[in-house]
Amino acid sequence: MLSNNFFQNKKQVLSTILIALTFIFSQLTFGIPTSHAAGGTAHIFVIEVFIFALGVYFILWRLMIKRELKHSSIWVKYYFFLAIIFALFYLATFVYRLYAHMSLVSSFLLARIIIEVCIVAIVLNYLEIDFTSIFTGLLFGNIVSVLYQFAIIFFGVGEIRTGNHNLLGNSITSYICLIMFYPVLIYCLTHKQNSSFYRLTSILLIIFSIPTLIYSGSRIALSVGLFVLVVSALVMLLLKLISGKELGKFIGIIAGTTLIFLFLIGAFSSPENKQNLIRSVDVPTSLYNKFTPEAVNIDLYGIVNPDKQPPKKRKKKKDIQKAEESIRLSNYMRVIINDKAEKKILANPRNFLFGIGMSSIYTENWGYQKPHNLFLLYLLPFGLIGTIICYLVLFGPLLLLLFRQFKSTAQVWSLLLLTYFPIILISWHQPTLGTLITCLSMIAITYTEVALVNKKESNYFITK
Repeated sequence: MLSNNFFQNKKQVLSTILIALTFIFSQLTFGIPTSHAAGGTAHIFVIEVFIFALGVYFILWRLMIKRELKHSSIWVKYYFFLAIIFALFYLATFVYRLYAHMSLVSSFLLARIIIEVCIVAIVLNYLEIDFTSIFTGLLFGNIVSVLYQFAIIFFGVGEIRTGNHNLLGNSITSYICLIMFYPVLIYCLTHKQNSSFYRLTSILLIIFSIPTLIYSGSRIALSVGLFVLVVSALVMLLLKLISGKELGKFIGIIAGTTLIFLFLIGAFSSPENKQNLIRSVDVPTSLYNKFTPEAVNIDLYGIVNPDKQPPKKRKKKKDIQKAEESIRLSNYMRVIINDKAEKKILANPRNFLFGIGMSSIYTENWGYQKPHNLFLLYLLPFGLIGTIICYLVLFGPLLLLLFRQFKSTAQVWSLLLLTYFPIILISWHQPTLGTLITCLSMIAITYTEVALVNKKESNYFITK
């Protein structure tokens, strides 16, 4: 069971509840009609109102008016000055574009995300929110998200990928938050002093999140998710937190449950979800077939839709054809969107250095779309100068460790790199870092990883 100290500490309980609720209801929005929005309506996330209130109190009142900044930690000072620098940069470029009558469509969201990430980073450190509170909040939030997605499959619209749901219903958002959280879950499982509650909930979340990776229909989610799980376990072996026997057992559990879920989804899912299954395993299946003899190739279409005819003569059913068409369209969209964004960025030195203000590019077939690339996503609105500031914000924990502002150990470096790896890889082909809860989850997870080895680790997860 949970440590008695946890429930006796009101600050921990309150922090955990707020983190979990923020995560769970992160997709709730309200609309404000405006001509500056891509669809004519600006969607403001409800949690942004809460974050704005935190910013007014902690940054404006506590750090500036009460002059508590000089007594704050290097973490608070780092994010405070970055928030000020980015705000001044954005304000100056915004005023220029306003007077130059340049388009301001889709020009506010990414800027808000960067400022709000700074606010959350400051509050976490200012209030000294500990590892246990953040971990427990994100644990409960991810559990609710995964259960809600099962509810969508069985009782809702039936498909996660294209569903528009308030509770992390977007497939990209849900699976990237899970994959970033995997390394910390593995750490929790391998930590010898953890309570049985944390160990049990962590392994259950890992197992039951696998269908989320499959149903997402992403060609990278399942592969990257399983890779991060296995590599995280291997790193724990190298750090001597688990034995070789425990590692083999863990990999066996993950492999076995993945195969079971693949079979169940392939056998009993709706046509829409079979399309998502085919998309999710397209890359590993294609790579396997490319390097193996034809006699042992995997006929995925035949497995999902068995037919008595030989594979070469088998007619692909409509849902299989739709899956292939979806993959081709997805590739084509990325090429068109990224190409248009790149041309716009390189059109002149001003665009390259300061951006165009807009975080989306207009396409004839799909309207306004964000670039599906880690660098183009920020270069388009903010240029090279703004992108550097944004990356200093998003990858701040790594830089603070690099310049030895915090205690640096193999453990914290391993956790940080394992957390950053999937989001960088996935963001190479998706606008992942253009979503508020994804960026907030990343900064919360990486903050706890840094704090974990800079405080008394023995106080975490201990059962009396």
